[in-house]
Amino acid sequence: MQITTTSILLLIPSIFALPHWPPILHHRSTTTTSTPTSTPTLPTSTLPSPPSGLTLKYIALGLGTQNYSCPSSSSSTSISSTSTSSSPSTTPLSIGALATLYDATHLFTTTTTLGPSALSILTNGITCLADSLDSSLSLPQLGHHYFDALGRPTFDLSSASAGAFLSAKKVANVAAPGTACAGRNQAEAVDWLMLVDNGCGLSREVSAVYRVETVGGKAVDGGCGAGSVGGTVVSDYAALYWLFG
Repeated sequence: MQITTTSILLLIPSIFALPHWPPILHHRSTTTTSTPTSTPTLPTSTLPSPPSGLTLKYIALGLGTQNYSCPSSSSSTSISSTSTSSSPSTTPLSIGALATLYDATHLFTTTTTLGPSALSILTNGITCLADSLDSSLSLPQLGHHYFDALGRPTFDLSSASAGAFLSAKKVANVAAPGTACAGRNQAEAVDWLMLVDNGCGLSREVSAVYRVETVGGKAVDGGCGAGSVGGTVVSDYAALYWLFG
């Protein structure tokens, strides 16, 4: 199904008519709770399935930037002389991401009057709308995603529940579908990913995460020029993060 901003905008009246809008924060509880009236399904891809025994904890809308460095190219020696020269590389190198995470769990686990087609549009298009409007869509903040000093992808869900945290490593990636929305700077969508606990002993409550429904985030062609050497460039992106534990 081709998802457009127009189709998402047509859903806004229904979305804002959901019970308890804005969505309530999804806390992990130690008491028995009723089973959600609908079970969210991870968007289809060739990424591996969630490890056995894990359950869905949160679905988060991530809004932020993919960050890239602009190093100089390796020094090269001219064939006709012994002099060396260093020229800037026009290919940015990924150095991680920085995003705020917003809790969208309620949208996908609460019975609504939306039919299957509308729910499909919501699942596939909420990131397109959020990115195009540069808006969290009034969703409550869940936490932050960043890369730590050692370059490890990190998910700090301190806004959700005490101690929810994932220090991760990437185990699989697939290209975003050809129908993925471009970012506000017309950047193509970054890959879909599966990440799991990296075994460093820092993770709590969450042990796997999927980045899906990406919008933008890739470095634009020629993003590094002479003025960017030694610096960084950023590309706005949005994504859905499905967190399991």
